[in-house]
Formats: sequence, structure tokens, C-alpha cells
Amino acid sequence: MSLPRLSRPRMPPLAAALTASGLIAFGIAGPPGMAAADTSQRIPAPSVMRTAIEACLDAASAAGGDADGAGARSCVGQETSACIDRPENQTTTGMMACALAERDAWDALLNLWWKPLRAHALKLDEASGDTGFPPAAPMLQEAQRAWLAFRDAECAYDYALAGGGTIRQVYGAECQLRLTAARALRFRERLAAAP
Repeated sequence: MSLPRLSRPRMPPLAAALTASGLIAFGIAGPPGMAAADTSQRIPAPSVMRTAIEACLDAASAAGGDADGAGARSCVGQETSACIDRPENQTTTGMMACALAERDAWDALLNLWWKPLRAHALKLDEASGDTGFPPAAPMLQEAQRAWLAFRDAECAYDYALAGGGTIRQVYGAECQLRLTAARALRFRERLAAAP
């Protein structure tokens, strides 16, 4: 059996949608260095996005039938999409800033859920005593460190896929958002399943 021939890398979903809608065109990003532009007046604060994400997650839970997590996963990217819908954010810099702001909101939730998840692991270790098996708390810490390294490497790869194009900023930011949100939702699921 032969492997399929690799073609052009698949665009991340957010970047594909933006390209298809015509929001990304040649030269729209402006001169080099524009990524450092001040976007603070047009990008919602991560704390504002976090509040909206929490409301979305609460609504998904209240709707019931979210055993597979699809309702919660539907909350990922909503704030970025709303942010990008603003005309002033329809630049490469704006799209990147919107995605990174939502990434920061999910990162805040990840850190919020980390504390009780780690406390639960410590409680399990204390209750288990010395079983000869690896304790949960250090394994959780090791897993988180490995995940951080994976996320950074994976998103550096997504960034590199665009070659020298400015869309690489959006690819990298969208990857950071997607993976951080997925990790945060994993923590949320584990907390919900904890006795």
C-alpha cells in the first residue's frame, strides 16, 4: 500500500474561512512590522472574551446532551469570529490579534481549571498511598509540560507552513487558540468526571 501523495498543506479552518471570504488579499497586512501595531482599542480584552466563553459553555451544558463535548467545542472560535467581523479587524494583524485574545481567554480558563485538577490529583495520591505506581500529581505536571512543548512546536510548524506570507501570523495564532482551547476543555471534562 502506498502513501497518498502530499500536496499543499491544508489551511487551518479559520484561515481557510477568511481566505474564502476574501478577507485576506495580497498586501492587506501593510508594511513589515505592522504586527506590532496597537490593537488594544479594537480587540476585546481576553477577560471580556472569557466571560462570553463561560456563558457559551454554561449554555452548552444547560442544553444537555453534551456527553461527547460537541456543545462545548462549538464555543471555540466564536469570539475570534465576532472580533474579526468588525471591519477594522479584517487585516492580518487584526485577525491574529483577535485569535490571540481568545487564546488568552482560554488560557485563563485552563489555569483556572488547573488548580482544582491538580488538587484532585494530590488528593488521589494521598488516598492511594505508596502503590508502586506513578503518582497522579507529578504525572499531571509532566503531561502539562509536554503539552506546552507540543503546542509550541505544533504551532511553530503551522506558522512555517505559510512560507514567507503574512498569513503565517494568522496560522500560528489560530493554532495557539485551537490547541489551548482543546486543552482547557480536556481539563474541564476531567474535573466534571472527578468524584
